[in-house]
Amino acid sequence: MTLSTPIRLIIIAAGGHAKELVSYLTTGAGDRGTVSLAGLIDDHRAPGEFAGSRVLGGIDALVQEFEKHPNAAWRYLTAVGSNRLRRELVDRADGIGRKDFRPWTLIHPNAYIGTEVEVGEGTCIAPGATITTAVCIGRHSIVNVQASISHDCTVGDFANINPQATLCGGVTVDDYAFVGAGATLLPKVKVGRGAIIGAGATVTYDIPAWSTAVGVPARVIKSNEPFASP
Repeated sequence: MTLSTPIRLIIIAAGGHAKELVSYLTTGAGDRGTVSLAGLIDDHRAPGEFAGSRVLGGIDALVQEFEKHPNAAWRYLTAVGSNRLRRELVDRADGIGRKDFRPWTLIHPNAYIGTEVEVGEGTCIAPGATITTAVCIGRHSIVNVQASISHDCTVGDFANINPQATLCGGVTVDDYAFVGAGATLLPKVKVGRGAIIGAGATVTYDIPAWSTAVGVPARVIKSNEPFASP
């Protein structure tokens, strides 16, 4: 890809989160204008207008789009809050087998990103999010509106940090974990793989993998069915 190669972006899934992504892109989150939104793909929606963009059809419609723009560089971004479903959609997208159809990372210009911050491909950093310093965010994760991630935190792949959640210093959120809106994770706690933290919870100790914890202070109330291999 050269500097002049046009980048066409596909959003995969057309629900509520997709509406937000379209809004971000149409209000200045598109890499200084070098990325154009080609449309959305959703197997469960008919082609047509959607939130100021357009649903192109199911995933099979991508072949036609590739043929229409053979010289474009293609990127995709998933638009679903479920970590399990997001993984499934990424697997389908990668299974198409086109080397030029790759994940795109969205970092909204109104997010604060400090020094020594790594953000993995396919991840969305929403407006108002704060990521301070020495933080690593994995692939295909979501850091939602006004979420706050402090120094020396690690967030894994396919994780979801919901609006106004707070990760204090040195916190680890493992792959596929879900941190609910307004939850607070105190310094150095670890949220295990696939764990769910309920909205508004305060986590004061490590939460085991594939479990659900709620309340203040948070307590584990049940185990979750694993959907990803170790």
